Amino acid sequence: MKSDRYGIDKEFCRRNGFRIFFGVDWLDDAEYGAFQAFFGSRQLFVSSGNKSLEHSLASSFSEAVKLESEFVDTDKYIFSPNDALIYVSDDRDVFLVAASSERLATLIDGISARGGRTYSSLVRNGTADPKKQVKTLFDYWSDFNFEIA
Repeated sequence: MKSDRYGIDKEFCRRNGFRIFFGVDWLDDAEYGAFQAFFGSRQLFVSSGNKSLEHSLASSFSEAVKLESEFVDTDKYIFSPNDALIYVSDDRDVFLVAASSERLATLIDGISARGGRTYSSLVRNGTADPKKQVKTLFDYWSDFNFEIA
């Protein structure tokens, strides 16, 4: 997986047939529960530019979040090989999920079922405007954003 200044390389998404889910303020209760269900018993890895964290195996989503949270000053990735990839920005203000449209629909349904609302749906409905600090990233991913495009 190749990353760039936008967290995930668009070519990686094209090559794998992935769309993205755009989130802010990692991680509310509805999202957390939906991600636990989304990944279920799949094997997860946590990775970052920090060599000590590179490709650490996590036995569950909660363990992956615990590993990720230990390294707040660097971009991190939580991924399930050939399934889905989460990018979490260094300050945790933004996160992206790259996966198939089917998998993203499952994730979004899980968030909604837990009473959550997705950031992109709030923007799409005019309830929220992209925050100044994330607008460039939000606009950059608009053509891959599962809820917008």
